Amino acid sequence: MYAPLASVPLWIVFELYNKYTLSNWHYVGLPDLLLVRYIGYLWAFATIWPAIFETAELAGCLRDRCSSW
Repeated sequence: MYAPLASVPLWIVFELYNKYTLSNWHYVGLPDLLLVRYIGYLWAFATIWPAIFETAELAGCLRDRCSSW
């Protein structure tokens, strides 16, 4: 429950670092309406850290399962 809430500000920091320091990527095809764009950002950024944690948990389970063979 808390991972999505923490994910958004953490990812915004990462995006700002990219914008002002790295300049490695930019987004194309964004909606013109800012409200829709920001809702999309919120939805996307809220899913990043939970997805990383879920993938790590899956990898750990698979590793443990395979090591017992």
